Amino acid sequence: MANYFNTLNLRQQLAQLGKCRFMGRDEFADGASYLQGKKVVIVGCGAQGLNQGLNMP
Repeated sequence: MANYFNTLNLRQQLAQLGKCRFMGRDEFADGASYLQGKKVVIVGCGAQGLNQGLNMP
């Protein structure tokens, strides 16, 4: 599968997974309407990933 993440070597992938950015409240002013009509992949394990998927409209 050709996507950005899969083009990275393992060390780079682990570095990317170790980064996070907390979003500000103003980024949710319109909710998550920018996601409508887009494909979303939820990365999680077990109940966490399942519940995140179930909570999406």
